[in-house]
Amino acid sequence: MAAVSYIWLGLLLAMATPRLAAEGTTFVEPFVCADSLAQWQHMMENNRFKTKANLATYADKWLSGFTDDLDALGPDDQYFDSGSGAGIALSDYRRKGKAKTLGVVLVLPDGVSNQSSPRHRVLDRRFLEEIDEKEIGPTKVLSDFYGPAAYALHFERVINKYLAVVVEGGTINLVFDNYATYINTKDAGRLSLIDYLKLRLKGHEFDESVPAPGLRFRVTKQGPKKLRPLILKKLASDTPPYREYDEE
Repeated sequence: MAAVSYIWLGLLLAMATPRLAAEGTTFVEPFVCADSLAQWQHMMENNRFKTKANLATYADKWLSGFTDDLDALGPDDQYFDSGSGAGIALSDYRRKGKAKTLGVVLVLPDGVSNQSSPRHRVLDRRFLEEIDEKEIGPTKVLSDFYGPAAYALHFERVINKYLAVVVEGGTINLVFDNYATYINTKDAGRLSLIDYLKLRLKGHEFDESVPAPGLRFRVTKQGPKKLRPLILKKLASDTPPYREYDEE
């Protein structure tokens, strides 16, 4: 299992619970028992940042297509690392890359600054789903390395946010535990997360050379703009958490 890369875990609720509690926010999932939600939240609250993932680690998962896309970025493009943690991969990219960068984390690890500049921004203390698409901005390359897509209660909302901000011809690069999430579909049975995304996002260009747990695809005009809503039916605290859904 992934050593919890990090940010959605070590960030997802690490310090977020005091904030959420203070604002009166609660997690409401009618088909999931309260104990399961409490265990998931406790896991998030008490996890410690562990990732040491750098850009080379990312490239190992997404192969040469990922690095080629980064190399092709120009000064007006944006590279968005969702669940950027300590920002190691972003720092690696900035040493030679030309594009603007964006990192999103819920809680920054100790000693890491959220200081931003117009070309290199960091957004923290909010769930990805809470951040407006306009604030994220048009993105040419997006990476999510054991991030929000792996840990959010509703991964489909995360993917929909990505589809909304990545421009046509841009790429979405994901790494998650493919066998920690299952979807019971209405027409194709029970599918793992990678199989589900390939089915429901058919029309986008998937890089079949990328092995699980990686997934990489190029956004096309023909591909769907969003996933259908899902009902979370099972949840178990693990790293990443086990999630099972039914299609609405």
